[in-house]
Amino acid sequence: MPEEIHAQGLVESGSVVDLGHDAPLEGAGASAVDVLAGSDHLENIGADDAVHVSEEIDEVGITGEVTVVSPPRRPTIEVGSSIDVSSLSSEVAAFLREFDARAPNPHPEQFFWSFNGPLVPFGDFWVPNDCSPYLSRLSAGHSDFTKGFKLSIGLGGPMMSLLGSVLAAMDESSLEDVTKTQILAWRSVIQDLMDVGFDLGFMMERLRQMAQCVFGKRLTDEIKALQHQIALLQDSLAKLTAYQDAMMSTGEVVPRSERGGSFLDSLLD
Repeated sequence: MPEEIHAQGLVESGSVVDLGHDAPLEGAGASAVDVLAGSDHLENIGADDAVHVSEEIDEVGITGEVTVVSPPRRPTIEVGSSIDVSSLSSEVAAFLREFDARAPNPHPEQFFWSFNGPLVPFGDFWVPNDCSPYLSRLSAGHSDFTKGFKLSIGLGGPMMSLLGSVLAAMDESSLEDVTKTQILAWRSVIQDLMDVGFDLGFMMERLRQMAQCVFGKRLTDEIKALQHQIALLQDSLAKLTAYQDAMMSTGEVVPRSERGGSFLDSLLD
């Protein structure tokens, strides 16, 4: 009696990358100013950009006494986005060039943070009392970064307050949501303050390191996602291979590798 075998086909899977040019900095839960001073989600990778490994079933009638082997059940595999190394490398290089370029700060102090406290002394300058703690955190462990200030003491106070507003903005931003745009804005303030004699080179270096961290974190996340995808595909491949071996072990079905022959040729050969 003829019996019918259903053979499953595996379609190719692909992956795409969607790296936003203003992607948030990701990392630990520490704030940005802390860094300057001193995963279950893989189960649902690529909700929008996912490529689904689907199943296609071809029905083939085979004459003869053949033991039917039930195919293994395979879950649909969602393949998330993978990273384009050359694209990321170009993005990193372009961002670091922009970071190192001279770009005057166009923003007022209130763009970053607003202080409302009364003025209190901080070194030779007067700053809002709610600004002073941020400046103290910055100066801790460093020499007096104000000693080279080139302008008058009266002008130094507002500049110190501007620096404090940047530090406050950093303190309110975690490494998980800081953007490259914010880092570039902070960098511009620090550059301007260095131009008038504030010794903030150490702060620029740490800020640059923070900017690089975003790309390293993104790479780590992509590697984990790819490893998860590979594990799923390897499991699917192992099951399909075992199913193929089980079919071939009956000794009744012999695949032909030659191309161009008709189905009848294969049947009667």
